[in-house]
Amino acid sequence: MKSLFSILFVFLAFSAFAQYEFKGQVVDEAGEPVVGATIQIKNADFGTITDQQGEFSFEAGQDTIVVKINALLYAGPVEKQFYASDFNVITLTDSALTIQPVFISDKYPVTQTTITKEDLESRNLGQDIPILLEQQPSVVATSDAGAGVGYTGIRVRGSDATRVNVTINGVPLNDSESQGVFWVNMPDFSSSTDKITLVRGAGSSTNGAGAFGASLHLQTDQISEQAYAEYNGSAGSFNTLKNNIQFGTGNLGSFSAGGRLSKITSDGFIDRASSDLESYFFQAANQFGEQGENPSQIKFITFKGQEETYQAWYGVRKDILEEDRTFNPYTYENQVDNYQQTHYQLHWDQEVSDNLLYNVGLHYTKGEGYFEEFKEDDNLSDYGIAPFTVGGETITNSDLVRRRWLDNDFFGLVSSSTYYSANHELTIGGGWNKYLGDHFGEVIQGEFVPSEAIGENYYQNDAIKNDFNIYGKYTYDYETESGLLRPYVDLQFRNVNYEFVGLALDGSGNVQNLPQSVSHNFFNPKAGISFDFGQHQLYASFSRAQKEPNRNDYTDSPLSELPKAEKLNDYELGYQFSEGRNNITINGYYMDYTDQLALTGGVNDVGEYSRVNVPDSHRLGVELNGLLLFGAENQFSLSANAALSENKIDSFTENIDDYDEGGLQTVQHEDTDLALSPNFIAGGSFTYQPNQTFSASLISKYVGDQYLDNTSTESRSIDAYWIQNLNLSASLGQFVPQLKTVDVHLLVNNLLDEEYEANGYTFGYIAGGETIYENYYYPQAGRNFLAGLTIRFE
Repeated sequence: MKSLFSILFVFLAFSAFAQYEFKGQVVDEAGEPVVGATIQIKNADFGTITDQQGEFSFEAGQDTIVVKINALLYAGPVEKQFYASDFNVITLTDSALTIQPVFISDKYPVTQTTITKEDLESRNLGQDIPILLEQQPSVVATSDAGAGVGYTGIRVRGSDATRVNVTINGVPLNDSESQGVFWVNMPDFSSSTDKITLVRGAGSSTNGAGAFGASLHLQTDQISEQAYAEYNGSAGSFNTLKNNIQFGTGNLGSFSAGGRLSKITSDGFIDRASSDLESYFFQAANQFGEQGENPSQIKFITFKGQEETYQAWYGVRKDILEEDRTFNPYTYENQVDNYQQTHYQLHWDQEVSDNLLYNVGLHYTKGEGYFEEFKEDDNLSDYGIAPFTVGGETITNSDLVRRRWLDNDFFGLVSSSTYYSANHELTIGGGWNKYLGDHFGEVIQGEFVPSEAIGENYYQNDAIKNDFNIYGKYTYDYETESGLLRPYVDLQFRNVNYEFVGLALDGSGNVQNLPQSVSHNFFNPKAGISFDFGQHQLYASFSRAQKEPNRNDYTDSPLSELPKAEKLNDYELGYQFSEGRNNITINGYYMDYTDQLALTGGVNDVGEYSRVNVPDSHRLGVELNGLLLFGAENQFSLSANAALSENKIDSFTENIDDYDEGGLQTVQHEDTDLALSPNFIAGGSFTYQPNQTFSASLISKYVGDQYLDNTSTESRSIDAYWIQNLNLSASLGQFVPQLKTVDVHLLVNNLLDEEYEANGYTFGYIAGGETIYENYYYPQAGRNFLAGLTIRFE
């Protein structure tokens, strides 16, 4: 802990110096300046943009660098070598259109970071996207199986996956009913991702559910200009094995295509928590029209994930954890989750004029699968089976095996139009999406289950959800003598209608599952301002977000007590200083919730957390992150981030099941901490890169204490943990000139073999006159490794 603070202090205390200044201009084919083009040093976090004259300047620690230049409506990204002694002039050509139905502009005054494909390459060895993002500020990643493969999750600023809005090329990814994202259904998707933008807080308007903690915007790979074939393989602890093959046709006139096939298997750290994951990704694009004739592009994308994982949802009870960290209570041979999901996207990009770009995207997702489980001595009446007599004995219970199925369809349209000028940027966009979910269950075998009940549906629960939104975003660049002032406004309207089967009174006054529907209309205004002056930037923003409850919130509540929609007012204030690649960002936030659905600490029988509305709660915090380079030719780099926060509920009523008297007992709590919301999170890495061939990084992550429920009870909490990872990479392509790339990677996770848990839950009950709480945890793997190899032909 002290060492981590020391790293942060050194990072924040030193103001780095740059050795060489780079200047230049970006122009189009007619020699006119390109305003707002992005200049990014390759394999680095630093970037800048061109001004009204298309000019730029920055500093770096060496006299020759390679940069990427990118601008909307122009072909790119373009790579170019820069020399400090030259005035670098770059000419961009019209127009390789990119798929960005929801353009996440760097101009918006929101708290965001962008993670590129290059940032992930050395660690992309089979683990899921949440694990790859765990070094981002305020992020906590979790893994049910303990090794980062299988069911994984992400929390940002203490908000779980149901509060993190995720889109792929502007298409909503969150499940319409649970509102979470199941990354296990998208194995190795990071290998087909060009960049990920993480926006903390409510952010700007986008398609899909409201962002109550963060937004993740994934943009899939751009099609390579050159034909290529690539192999990526990795192997490591717990028999983890990844293989993928990628290819691209390059430009074939106006047509191009590319794709990927992947397979990942792992035994997992937890007993029997195995994963067998397969996926593909394919895209094809055709561009129409000549340069200067307002070209358009049609791009088709499809990707699929097929997963079979042995269930590790239950966690490990605290008393067992002390003796056996890999314990899994499930022993039935086929206690698996088996699901497949296929996505289709069709995007049309049209350059209407030199200043106007229009996008429309159609999408369809098909999901189908089940989880299978053994139930010991279960009540047959729960399966519609009446008591019957065998040999004079009345049978009411039986051991049995059941499957619960989900067969769903999700389809819709997203669209946006963006107008650019020297000073203005206006985007009008929105989307309409429809979800059809078919939930049903069947008993597939049982000791005393009648044959006629085998394979018959014992429940059927269909759901329909319609989601419509429209928004407008506007920024204006105002040049002052001191710098660039940029106000921003963002207005969104969203309508949600959800039809489901839930608890209600029938005509006789009995509680039954009956069809119900709810509808919500949300108006979400957002506004902000930023001020760029020299190497400094200030920004401030206000965002209003509203969000409907999820499926379980509705179906587990009677009609008379349906949960309310949540409301959030998010205030953000930030400052950034950049000098060359060295930078520091400090931002503060206040997230004020009304009727937030807060975790009770309990889970239902399929591992979903139960939640209740709390009238008033908030998250208040400050986040710091940045990068410092030093040493000869900047061979050393130090990155660090930290988040210090307060996450409070004004008043919370705890419900405890009373098995002695029946019903519930309540306990009132005041001014308590929100569950699973650590007050301190920090991360950092120290990297040595003597040349373009080799790099070594020591990566640290610290997560403070977390309460399992909303009562701030120490005995129901997760201990703080601090882990170290080692990442080594070497590029050997110069030794094999016939190949474009030969890279090897080694990742050693939890280098110091720390015993820690990243997630958990608790529930309480009264029995025998005593109040009992049971804590369950998800232990993470000790020291483990992954080694990888990449070979690329062009």
